[in-house]
Amino acid sequence: MSLKRPLPDPTDSELVSVNSADVREPEASHTITKLFTALGAALDERLERRERFVRASRDLTMAAKKAIFELQRLKSSLRRLRDTQTQEAWAKTEQTFDRLQGLLRGGILKELEATPAFSDTYWQYHQVFSPGVQEYVEALAFRHWFKDARILQFQATCEKLAPFPLEVSDYLLGLCDASGEVMRLAVQSSALGEQGVAFEASSFLDTLRRECTRISARTRRAWPPSMQQDLDRKLVTMGESLQKVQDVCYRLCLRRAERAVLGLDDRDEADDGADAGIQAEEIIG
Repeated sequence: MSLKRPLPDPTDSELVSVNSADVREPEASHTITKLFTALGAALDERLERRERFVRASRDLTMAAKKAIFELQRLKSSLRRLRDTQTQEAWAKTEQTFDRLQGLLRGGILKELEATPAFSDTYWQYHQVFSPGVQEYVEALAFRHWFKDARILQFQATCEKLAPFPLEVSDYLLGLCDASGEVMRLAVQSSALGEQGVAFEASSFLDTLRRECTRISARTRRAWPPSMQQDLDRKLVTMGESLQKVQDVCYRLCLRRAERAVLGLDDRDEADDGADAGIQAEEIIG
């Protein structure tokens, strides 16, 4: 006697549930695939935008360093240039700073404005483009001290960078970086016999370090730990720059006192400044 397998009952509830699951499974799989495809596209877009910010920040940093180097070279050449040549040298430097503004607007700011949520994008990528902005602020602060021997105020910096929204942290960190350039200029000037620059730089750096240290005590409760560490590290570097300038000033004062005791005139005072500058350059390395 042969046994035949009974045919399934179409009304069986278990069979109906299994068949329904088989029908829904392709739809769920398709939905998950679309979800991961969209996430992948969003991630690729974010990585590409981040690379554009990196390139824009790198270009801005290189251009700002070039502007600083031009100012350093300009100081040593002003003593031997005529008035017309000095004006041409300053005009060339101003063109370099105009190019910086164009790089900021055409790079970082343009990329920020291309996104629908400007504020969210700004803080999402701030750590990426912040080094370039800090270098730009450093160049502006150094040029301002180069011409007027004064600190570049935050409001004036914002006006120079407008319409780019400058963050206080970028301003403060860039201002701290400018202390190293002020120190180099003071050493070079003393080597050229311009002794007054070293004393101006010493007073400037002392005031700047004191004010930045006072601000640092307030930012500890507001800034992220990484940003606060950057500020602390730059304050240490600023203190080292101040010490080097003060060493130059000490040597200049010592030589003046020696000449006064010996009853010598000041016609070789430039040579004393050169000696002090050379010794300070040896300290800088």
